[in-house]
Amino acid sequence: MILLLISRRQERKKLQSIHALKKAFIQLILESGDSGAITVSEIADRADFNRSTFYFHYKDKNDLLEDLFHDAIKGVKESLIIPFQNKKQISLSDVIPTTRLLFEHIEKNKNLFRALHAIPSSPSLYERLEQLYWSLFSEEMFLLKHDSIPDVDYELILSYQTNALLGLIKYWVQSDFKFSSNYMCDQMTMIILNRPADMVIMKRAGAM
Repeated sequence: MILLLISRRQERKKLQSIHALKKAFIQLILESGDSGAITVSEIADRADFNRSTFYFHYKDKNDLLEDLFHDAIKGVKESLIIPFQNKKQISLSDVIPTTRLLFEHIEKNKNLFRALHAIPSSPSLYERLEQLYWSLFSEEMFLLKHDSIPDVDYELILSYQTNALLGLIKYWVQSDFKFSSNYMCDQMTMIILNRPADMVIMKRAGAM
């Protein structure tokens, strides 16, 4: 029992240290606008640790950066999978639970997404998200078309849907989250229900 309590305490302390290092790195990225010039010493100092504590948890700065990407992508993946735990399919004709969970995850982790958005890494945040969507909707889920929908190539539909969503996420982050997650979810739903084909394109007065 005593060993179990010690083990739990050590695990809790480990998680607290990792959280502090991540938070420190995110803050430094937001302040500098990039991660390239940030040093391990700066990260450790901001977290109120020494360098040895940093290297106890991470191999180097890039290792920590990959952990930040992992946190962001993991949350997005969970938001897509959780609604299917008790369902086999979800209709796109109403507010989609996966969409609500997705925007809530991003809103809850604003600084994380702000920081990863600012980093000119390769693959970027959005390339990683696109890869996640392709993997999920090619291997674990799929978009089922109604019989009334013409025969459109599945990969083209998936590419269209994925990049439309990623475009909204990128706009939201770039706008510094000017809208709430609920508003983004409602707007995404209205866009899905009111397809571009139901609109017309008009020339602005005095243009062209």
